[in-house]
Amino acid sequence: MKRYSAVLFDLFDTLVDFDRERMPWFQTGNKVTWATGPLVHEELKKRGHSVSFEAFESAALSAYRDIESLRNQEYREYPSRQRMEFLLKRLGLPATDSGLVQRLVEIHMEQMLDAMIFLPERNEVLQSLRPKYRLGLVSNFDHAQTVHKALARGGFDRLLEVTAISDEVGWRKPNRKIFEYALERINLAPKEVLFVGDNYECDVEGASALGMDVAWYIRGGEDPTGRPVEARYILGNFPELRDLLPV
Repeated sequence: MKRYSAVLFDLFDTLVDFDRERMPWFQTGNKVTWATGPLVHEELKKRGHSVSFEAFESAALSAYRDIESLRNQEYREYPSRQRMEFLLKRLGLPATDSGLVQRLVEIHMEQMLDAMIFLPERNEVLQSLRPKYRLGLVSNFDHAQTVHKALARGGFDRLLEVTAISDEVGWRKPNRKIFEYALERINLAPKEVLFVGDNYECDVEGASALGMDVAWYIRGGEDPTGRPVEARYILGNFPELRDLLPV
């Protein structure tokens, strides 16, 4: 078994799960959608902005698509406040109102945090690894404060030596710069580090491109897409990580 000096983790669907059905919901025709939109829309109404939910929903979707298009060009990160500014502009509302933008971000992120699931077994695995390995996080997320709150809520903050969050770094996985940010802070070469994540493009391809070995976390252990596997290991469940690494 190859030995490593450090293990870096993805956040969502790796250290922390996400249950969208814990969020507010709305119905369009026969389709039910769970999202933060209803509460964000309600805040606009409270502030005297009479916008129909249909118009709000359309503008929110447009703002999301525009942000995603920008992100995918070079994998730069665009903070959550910019998404809210895009939304307000599409609604013809004052995007320069920093207080309003901040409050909308807070409402959105409060719901995101409440929808996260923290399984004790994930924390227990990291605790068992911590005596022999340096641990860190490399995460795509557009609001670093929410990630730090999630890490504290899950008890991961005291176990991680480095956190590379796209909102703070300015780059998103699979761009190599966010991985390099983490490696520079633990002063290790890629070959000395194992990366653990669930997303093929961001985690497997992104970390592999730098020369890191990857443990691809696939629930059940089989990739349903049939893509060529570049990961050195496949994890069918999170505790299997302890079987891969000497502790």
